Amino acid sequence: MLSSLRKLTLLPVNVTLSRTYLTSKSLNPKKFTSLFENVPVRPRSGWQVFLRDHLKEKLKESKPDSVTVLTKQLAIDWNKMSEADKKVYTDKFAKEAAKHDQAFEQIIMEATPQQIYEENLLRKKYKLKTVRDPKEPLKPANSYLVFLNHYRKEHPERFIGNTTSSQSLEAGKAYASLSPEEKKKYEDIAHQNRIEYAQKMEVYNAQIKKFVVTKTPKSSTKTAKATKSTKAAKSSTTTTESAN
Repeated sequence: MLSSLRKLTLLPVNVTLSRTYLTSKSLNPKKFTSLFENVPVRPRSGWQVFLRDHLKEKLKESKPDSVTVLTKQLAIDWNKMSEADKKVYTDKFAKEAAKHDQAFEQIIMEATPQQIYEENLLRKKYKLKTVRDPKEPLKPANSYLVFLNHYRKEHPERFIGNTTSSQSLEAGKAYASLSPEEKKKYEDIAHQNRIEYAQKMEVYNAQIKKFVVTKTPKSSTKTAKATKSTKAAKSSTTTTESAN
């Protein structure tokens, strides 16, 4: 049933999916034991909770191949429901989502950099979404982003109510109009940020013992084969001389 649910793309109207949704496969992979194996799966919306709860009941009365049909019917039922009736499932969604977030945050905060490094090695190997260590230093902003932060604080009226693209255009023009001397102030701040970031990363990386897969160099392999061939030739020559 779960595999069938993953293939479904049908959703009722006015349903927003959570960007932090993590599948059961990502939380509890079959190939290795994850740090997050005991974290409950996070539902995506109140609609998904409604679908999950009612589909189980419907499937007991229908054939397994009717999942799509049943889902369409449940989507119609969901759209006909009043906001008060939907609130039962949206509240349940919020409760389950909070339970997931709390469990996930507790594990990620208690995990060491080494544990998260090893977790991500396995996730990359099996093509699963990696996790970011919240204790890892954030990459520093470049000179333009440093300027942008200052510009937003100095001229908030130019950003209120504007789209992201128009804000970027406005800030880009303002930055381009700066003289080299004015830009240097932000470049110096960005440079200092990079120095501090490098120092923090050095401390952070010191806590991680990285695994290196050693491979035999091609030159060494050829040398070993040549040595083996030479020994075999000498052995053959010695045997021939002894026979004579």
